[in-house]
Amino acid sequence: MGKSFVSSVLAELGCHVLDADETARAVVEPGSPALRELVATFGAAVLQADGTLDRPKLGALVFADPANAPR
Repeated sequence: MGKSFVSSVLAELGCHVLDADETARAVVEPGSPALRELVATFGAAVLQADGTLDRPKLGALVFADPANAPR
Protein backbone atom coordinates (compact mmCIF):
# COMPACT_ATOMS: atom_id res chain seq x y z
CA MET A 1 0.00 0.00 0.00
CA GLY A 2 1.28 3.44 -0.90
CA LYS A 3 1.04 6.85 0.71
CA SER A 4 -1.80 7.94 -1.56
CA PHE A 5 -3.91 4.94 -0.65
CA VAL A 6 -3.33 5.35 3.08
CA SER A 7 -4.02 9.09 2.83
CA SER A 8 -7.31 8.45 1.06
CA VAL A 9 -8.39 5.92 3.69
CA LEU A 10 -7.51 8.33 6.51
CA ALA A 11 -9.39 11.15 4.76
CA GLU A 12 -12.46 8.91 4.38
CA LEU A 13 -12.28 8.29 8.11
CA GLY A 14 -12.40 12.03 8.74
CA CYS A 15 -8.72 12.67 9.34
CA HIS A 16 -7.14 15.84 8.07
CA VAL A 17 -4.45 14.89 5.56
CA LEU A 18 -1.77 17.41 4.62
CA ASP A 19 -0.26 16.92 1.18
CA ALA A 20 3.29 18.24 1.53
CA ASP A 21 3.81 18.26 -2.25
CA GLU A 22 0.72 20.42 -2.72
CA THR A 23 1.87 22.78 0.02
CA ALA A 24 5.36 23.02 -1.45
CA ARG A 25 3.89 24.01 -4.82
CA ALA A 26 1.54 26.57 -3.27
CA VAL A 27 4.28 28.48 -1.47
CA VAL A 28 6.16 29.12 -4.73
CA GLU A 29 3.26 30.20 -6.92
CA PRO A 30 3.95 33.18 -9.20
CA GLY A 31 3.96 36.40 -7.20
CA SER A 32 4.68 34.64 -3.90
CA PRO A 33 7.38 35.90 -1.53
CA ALA A 34 9.11 32.50 -1.66
CA LEU A 35 9.36 32.54 -5.45
CA ARG A 36 10.68 36.10 -5.40
CA GLU A 37 13.36 35.01 -2.91
CA LEU A 38 14.33 32.03 -5.07
CA VAL A 39 14.68 34.30 -8.10
CA ALA A 40 16.72 36.80 -6.05
CA THR A 41 19.02 33.99 -4.95
CA PHE A 42 19.33 31.87 -8.10
CA GLY A 43 18.28 34.22 -10.89
CA ALA A 44 15.45 34.21 -13.40
CA ALA A 45 16.84 31.00 -14.89
CA VAL A 46 14.78 29.10 -12.29
CA LEU A 47 11.58 30.30 -13.94
CA GLN A 48 9.72 28.71 -16.80
CA ALA A 49 8.36 30.85 -19.64
CA ASP A 50 4.99 31.13 -17.85
CA GLY A 51 6.60 32.47 -14.66
CA THR A 52 6.24 29.27 -12.65
CA LEU A 53 9.14 27.62 -10.88
CA ASP A 54 11.25 25.28 -12.98
CA ARG A 55 11.76 22.66 -10.29
CA PRO A 56 14.25 20.48 -12.16
CA LYS A 57 16.39 23.51 -12.98
CA LEU A 58 16.29 24.73 -9.37
CA GLY A 59 17.20 21.25 -8.16
CA ALA A 60 20.15 21.10 -10.53
CA LEU A 61 21.41 24.47 -9.27
CA VAL A 62 20.94 23.61 -5.61
CA PHE A 63 22.54 20.18 -5.77
CA ALA A 64 25.37 21.20 -8.13
CA ASP A 65 26.96 23.30 -5.39
CA PRO A 66 26.98 22.12 -1.76
CA ALA A 67 27.00 25.77 -0.65
CA ASN A 68 23.45 26.09 -2.05
CA ALA A 69 22.06 23.22 0.00
CA PRO A 70 19.40 24.05 2.57
CA ARG A 71 20.78 24.71 6.03
